[in-house]
Amino acid sequence: MAYYKSSSTDLKELGRGFFKNLDFDGDGKVSLHEFLGFMKEEGYAPMNNRYIFKELDGDGSDSLDFWEVLTLYYILKSGRPFCEGCGEFIKALYFTCTTCFDSGSNPFCLCSTCYGDGKFIHNHGQFMDNYALLEAKRKSSASSMQARQTQHKNKRRVAFKALEIAVASLASNACAIL
Repeated sequence: MAYYKSSSTDLKELGRGFFKNLDFDGDGKVSLHEFLGFMKEEGYAPMNNRYIFKELDGDGSDSLDFWEVLTLYYILKSGRPFCEGCGEFIKALYFTCTTCFDSGSNPFCLCSTCYGDGKFIHNHGQFMDNYALLEAKRKSSASSMQARQTQHKNKRRVAFKALEIAVASLASNACAIL
């Protein structure tokens, strides 16, 4: 809701368009049948089930209103993960394989229960929770930016020193000519 309310008119229109795409019969709400049809049609296999629909149906009305569909839109666009251990949608803290994350391939994510209980099979062993991973990436980015700035400052110093030498050389040559 916060993203939607602070969005531009164009982004709000995308949200309304998404709702209209799910509301096949145009009655202002999305039924389970409409939801499952859309998920299947669009290829969202992990989301194509009653469990996800029930989770989204916050008011228990057996249909999704605009705001509940916007929650779905956020989930799809933000890439919220499903647990590689139990297959459940992860609503809160989760753990990601840092090797997979850094390689740019699909991240291997686990819910806290599967990670804590060791209920998974994976080739890599370095995992971080989503908050720690974000903070580590932020610090890494800030550190590399600082290194680039230092490198840039060093290049300027070298260039300035070369300019000083050139000016000094010109000045000493000018004095010899006079």
